[in-house]
Amino acid sequence: MSLILKGIDLPHEEINLTITKDGRIYLDNKYHLIAEAIQIPKSHGRLIDERKILLTNLEIFMCEGDYKEVLKLICEKLDGAPTILKAEE
Repeated sequence: MSLILKGIDLPHEEINLTITKDGRIYLDNKYHLIAEAIQIPKSHGRLIDERKILLTNLEIFMCEGDYKEVLKLICEKLDGAPTILKAEE
């Protein structure tokens, strides 16, 4: 399984963190709450940036009301969207 550390960037130097079983992340041995850990189930698929699949007004206009063309464009954008976290096997 994977974890997302919500609210923390990669540090510039080595640090020690404590992650509690309820997902709180502390720096300095449980005295300084800095973030939240979220467990991602192993069964997740490829996680993408949803903003990369939005259609522009021009793209929608070019489809001339043909919903099949809109769906085709969305599928193409889904396939080409950058992967944030690959699916686990």
